[in-house]
Amino acid sequence: MTVDRKTWVIAPRDPLVFGNGVPPAAFVERRGALPPPSTIAGMVRAAFVAERGHVTPERARELLERISVRGPWMRGPAADGEAVLWVPSPHDGVRARDAFQRATVAEPGEDEGVLWPESATEDLRLVHLPERGTDGAKTEAIDRDTPLWPLSAAVRWALGETVTPAQVAPRQRGEDPTGVIGREHRVHVAIDNTTGTAQPGALFSSPGTRFERDFKLAIEVTARDESGAAPPGTVVLGGESRLSFRGVDESAAFPAFDMYEPQYVKALDRRPRGLRVQLLTPACVRCDVKPGAQAWRPAPAVAGIELVAVCIPGFSAISGWDLQAAEGRGAPRAVRRLVPAGSVYYYALPKLSGEALKKALLDACRQLWGRPIAPDEVRTPSDEQQHLAPSARDGFGLALPGFWFDGGIG
Repeated sequence: MTVDRKTWVIAPRDPLVFGNGVPPAAFVERRGALPPPSTIAGMVRAAFVAERGHVTPERARELLERISVRGPWMRGPAADGEAVLWVPSPHDGVRARDAFQRATVAEPGEDEGVLWPESATEDLRLVHLPERGTDGAKTEAIDRDTPLWPLSAAVRWALGETVTPAQVAPRQRGEDPTGVIGREHRVHVAIDNTTGTAQPGALFSSPGTRFERDFKLAIEVTARDESGAAPPGTVVLGGESRLSFRGVDESAAFPAFDMYEPQYVKALDRRPRGLRVQLLTPACVRCDVKPGAQAWRPAPAVAGIELVAVCIPGFSAISGWDLQAAEGRGAPRAVRRLVPAGSVYYYALPKLSGEALKKALLDACRQLWGRPIAPDEVRTPSDEQQHLAPSARDGFGLALPGFWFDGGIG
């Protein structure tokens, strides 16, 4: 078997349009700063057959098996001008004026009512997000103003260290602060399919995503047994056939755990209580979700861990279009519910303590670092799933491990 692994960087030529299969709706704000991993994976696989006029169903299934994607993340300048990797910010904290405050994990109080999912265990704890800062001002979600953080800041937060808004700000030009991404909304008019003309008064808007200057998408692409790599050039990413420029840049690769291991070893001296896992990409935990299935609860392949608490801000939905379905005519995919990027899981290892616990925690972090929290499962595809790669192969559910401590998280 020949394996070719490269880090692609994508520079959009125009604002990109990312959908999730859900029709436009009034007053609905779509969450997520980065495109869905499946959108990226589709672009990557299409790049390997871009010069062909027709792709057979057999070739399409080969690409699902041979091409896997890890990501996406961003690469761009931090406040000091250095080009760094940017990942989704954590949801287990809030912003109070010029400071970030952490959530705390605690048992439900006597006067607190909890509506757990049917599949949840009764011993789960609550994650409390502060409603007001130390100065009495109301707090807001971290991802409202800073949806992406430098990877180094996300690691510090994962290890219980202090992170300030200045440390997660991108480079500024002049006096005006700049972000990593921007939103653009365009107004359209609905078309009557029977007449081909506009429907009177039927206006709707669609969002576009604009990357700030010097920011690019980065993804790791692994091709197995492919005779030729996709050549650099233009690719189509997202809706409306918007073009982007593709290159290869190994400096944008997701770093190995060895780079941050000294920080993890130092954090172990503060005696963490357990394992904290933040999602860097949305997690599609199960493909065969049925009523009562634990679609929100992954099972990392780490021996001896038990779920303590979760911090999930709702769910996001994703669909798509299956070009090979309906005998080649195409058909919409079933909607899948995802755990959003930035969500956090807290685990304990109740049978371990002391040095054994420290070693187990460090081994777990090394194992989960930048890898899918849900495994690349081996399954027999159903009729609905035969043209759908396992979620891990498309880049869903990448994990950033860390620790949680006494007195809350941090």
